[in-house]
Amino acid sequence: MAQRQPNSHDTPRRRRLLGQIEGVRQDLERRVESAGRSAVPWKPYAEASLATASQAVEDGDDQGAWMHLHRAKRFLYESYDDDERLARARVLRAETDEKLTGWRKQAVTAVLPLDAKTPGTGALVLAQFLLDEHFENVYFKLEMLGQRIRQLPWLLGAIVILLLLGAWWLSADPGSSILLPPRELLLVLLLGAAGAGVSIALSMKQLSGRIPEVLRGWTETSVRPLVGALSAVILVVVAQSGLLPIEARGNSQLYAYAVLGGFSDQLLVRLLAAAGKAVTKEG
Repeated sequence: MAQRQPNSHDTPRRRRLLGQIEGVRQDLERRVESAGRSAVPWKPYAEASLATASQAVEDGDDQGAWMHLHRAKRFLYESYDDDERLARARVLRAETDEKLTGWRKQAVTAVLPLDAKTPGTGALVLAQFLLDEHFENVYFKLEMLGQRIRQLPWLLGAIVILLLLGAWWLSADPGSSILLPPRELLLVLLLGAAGAGVSIALSMKQLSGRIPEVLRGWTETSVRPLVGALSAVILVVVAQSGLLPIEARGNSQLYAYAVLGGFSDQLLVRLLAAAGKAVTKEG
């Protein structure tokens, strides 16, 4: 079979998927050769799943490709000998204990008990199916979240513009304004965006794990600076409100809060939770 040539649309994720498909295809060929003249009823099913996975990649459906690739791997379990089934069962149990919770973990534990010597093919396939289904659900939800995030830049950008217009309009009467003056507000927004940019850079270098996995392309990544900018404004407002024991002795501290608010995607959540508790106590 001719090798698929890389193109400008390939990404590390796509290349990893193609590598996985090719690896399973080679494993399939090796197992068919090892079987010799023996009956291999699983062969056409595994081949069909791999072909469907490859077509899904061509169609840009990575989620579908992974689903069919996992199915192909499960068909190969029918070719495993006793030692391979036992080794695979131990790996599945370790992965289950580490990554699964709830009813799926209980089900895999029941299907592959630790005291079992060699599990049957059916038990192995069922346990692997439960694991695959869990991860497919997780990545499906991440993909859906990513699609929603792609719609956010316009909304968040509009909010930033409205904030600046509001600050400019209210600056004519500083006594009634709840916002910083326009120049200071713009600086806070920029510092928050800068903090978010640093966070993105560190995440890309694998020095931080806070940026969601769905932020992959330009559109998705552009959301982070906007979120950072708005987070900086909210953090500065809370700092000035006196609800929490956070001192804001001057603009320098406010600007530092702005950078921190843009950098950390968890700081604002914790701050608002603390402010909510403070308001409840005062009420």
